[in-house]
Amino acid sequence: MWGERSAQRWSGERRIPGSAESWKWRRGEESRWSEERWSEPAPRFVESSSSSKDQDSFVQCPYNQGHWMPAVAMAKHMLKCSDKPAEAPQPRPPPHLQSPESTQGQRTMNRMAVAHVSKPTSRTTSTTLAHLSGATFDSINMHPALHRSIKEVFEYSMMTQVQEAAIEVCISGGDVIAKAKTGTGKTLAFLIPALHTVLCKHGEGIQVLVISPTRELATQTAEEAKNLLRFLPQHKVMTVLGGTNMRVETASFQTKVPLVLVATPGRLDDHLHSGLAPMMNVRVLVFDEADQLLDQGFRPAIEKILKCLHTDRQTLLFSATFPIQLQAISKVAMKTPQIIDCIGEESTNEQVKQAVLTCTLEDLFGMVVSVLQDVIREPHKVIVFLPTTRETGFFAGLFGCMQFKTKILEIHSRKTQAQRTKISEEFRSLENGVLFSSDVSARGMDYPDVTFVLQVGAPTDRAQYLHRLGRTARAGRDGAGLLMLCDIEEYFLKYISDLPVEQWPQPSDVALSQAKAQVARTLPLLHQKEPQIGGQTYKAWLGQKKSYLSKLKWSAVELVEWANYFATDILGLAEVPALEAKTVGMMGLKGVPGIVVKGKHR
Repeated sequence: MWGERSAQRWSGERRIPGSAESWKWRRGEESRWSEERWSEPAPRFVESSSSSKDQDSFVQCPYNQGHWMPAVAMAKHMLKCSDKPAEAPQPRPPPHLQSPESTQGQRTMNRMAVAHVSKPTSRTTSTTLAHLSGATFDSINMHPALHRSIKEVFEYSMMTQVQEAAIEVCISGGDVIAKAKTGTGKTLAFLIPALHTVLCKHGEGIQVLVISPTRELATQTAEEAKNLLRFLPQHKVMTVLGGTNMRVETASFQTKVPLVLVATPGRLDDHLHSGLAPMMNVRVLVFDEADQLLDQGFRPAIEKILKCLHTDRQTLLFSATFPIQLQAISKVAMKTPQIIDCIGEESTNEQVKQAVLTCTLEDLFGMVVSVLQDVIREPHKVIVFLPTTRETGFFAGLFGCMQFKTKILEIHSRKTQAQRTKISEEFRSLENGVLFSSDVSARGMDYPDVTFVLQVGAPTDRAQYLHRLGRTARAGRDGAGLLMLCDIEEYFLKYISDLPVEQWPQPSDVALSQAKAQVARTLPLLHQKEPQIGGQTYKAWLGQKKSYLSKLKWSAVELVEWANYFATDILGLAEVPALEAKTVGMMGLKGVPGIVVKGKHR
């Protein structure tokens, strides 16, 4: 139970590890297009200067001539325009955009056509629109059924930069390495040439294999493939994913062998050792988010998978970065690949305002509450990253019990695939809300219009920090990121010392005290609602910190002392949770003073 001593500790004065400089952050006032901002009537079509991108051209709403805005925002506005009639016809562009003599106008018109997505399930986002090129899908010589799907299902006319650079090269048949960021249209960049290749050469068995690092990304990719094959219903697309019923997947294979298989590495490896190998006739192998596949430790599984595939195949590798490990894999899996770079030198987005805030472990929960209370006063779409799945669930549960004044969602690997898909789609469609996430959302997911990213605890490395930060300020919009570290984690600051990271202002003593008191009142409710959550979070925190002993400069004894303090004084548990003897042994903490083993006297 929540003790009186612990309650007093939460209500006490905060300890500030150092002086903080004022860091002024504008809470996203300019991070979204505002209809009111562009509502003043304009006498004519306003075109940006020749030095600006044509996507900044202003156009007039066909339903209300007083509504003017950038062309890339017009389609979204038209869908919600209050002056739109019940049965509105397809709007004609202004005369300035119909002029065939105006290349600028034609490009803007194309962008409007691409941006106009009538289907609520479409994955087209502002990020994708910001990476459009001047090339059209009609210029690509692809299978007629794919052309039809692009026009009628996706309703696309223009390609993105990575699609323009990669599709024709991939159709030529050689191996390709493409550097491209999430949300830039890379899925179609590899699916179109892969499907074109196998549809033009009749064969049997699984002919396109896409390997994805996460279930969410695999599911999205499979949906795109199904849409491309909409007019070829005889062809099957299938996913095999960790966390789903393997017997159901096996039965599906036996019913009908898919043309396209999208898989996570671990589950695919399981199937290959359970009779799937004879069905594999892979002509095109795709590694999507390849650097993340290695980050998550899938290299052994990937090497096993490669041994089960024919060497006479095309291999396409798409990745945001190209680390040394990935170079080693590419040498094994590919033959003299052509490299396409749509990123250049990796750098942080100039429009992301970065800040750091350090505090004591005792103040951590109160600091998170105080910061988020400040953020949600304005229009907001926030992702909060936590180090472990259990901590993600704990924070989401805590804020849920607080009845925080915004929508609270959580996503992590302990959710079922159906739950994760539903949560992802819900957050994508929200205008305001907070998503607590493990690193399942750090890469591969393109959530539109995220205004703020809060990272609680030290990231694994610099790359993880940047990947998380990249969820905001996409498509040229403003956004902000805050890294919140306990003073014991300040070692991480040296990894980002060259980035424009400023000091976040410390909350006032009154604000922090109120936030901590709110946490103190809520913790007993959370433990009552979810009796196991405290022990699970303690175990996860202990295991995660055990991996960083050298960076924390702790001994095993100090680790246990800190973990036990975290359990009783921070999580609000009556006593230190007992662990299974097997777990203690695997952590290498057998015999360390303070560890409580189940079945033994305390």
